Amino acid sequence: DLEDFRVSKSVRRYARDYTCSMDLAFKEVCEGITNQHGESWFFPRLVESFRLMHERGKQKCGLRRKANGRGVVAMHSFELWKKDKLVAGEVGVQVGKIYISFSGFSAVKNSGMVQLCTLAAFLHESGIEMWDLGMEIDYKLSMGGRILSRGDFLRRFRTLRGF
Repeated sequence: DLEDFRVSKSVRRYARDYTCSMDLAFKEVCEGITNQHGESWFFPRLVESFRLMHERGKQKCGLRRKANGRGVVAMHSFELWKKDKLVAGEVGVQVGKIYISFSGFSAVKNSGMVQLCTLAAFLHESGIEMWDLGMEIDYKLSMGGRILSRGDFLRRFRTLRGF
C-alpha cells in the first residue's frame, strides 16, 4: 500500500537537486535501462512493443488524471533529471488502479531512490492503490514494500484492475 511507503531524511535531502517528469523521455529511459542492465529480458522487440503501448496510452489517458480504475492499461515512463540530464528513470504499466514497475536505471548515486520516492508520491496522488515493485530487494522492503502471498496478490489485482 502506498500509505506505507517511507522516505528517509537523506533521500529528502538529495531530492532537492532534481526534477521529475512522466512520459517525456520514454525512449531515453528504455536506453538507460538497456545500458545499465543489458538486453537480458529488455530486448529490442519487447521494448518496441512497450513503446507502441506507451504511444497508444498517451493518446487515451494515463496517470495525469485520477486513476478511476475503469479498464485503463497504459505504459508509462518516469524520469528524474539533474539540470537537463536524465539521471534515473523507470518504465511500468498501469492496469486500472495498479501500477507495475518493470525496470529502471540510475546513473548518479542515490538518484534511483529519489526517483522511486517521487514516483510513490505521484502514484498516491493519482489514485493508484497498489504498486507492484517486482522482485524482493532489501531497499524496497526498507521503503515500506511488503510481500503478498500469491492468493492475496491475485485477489487485490482482480479487484483493482477495473475490468
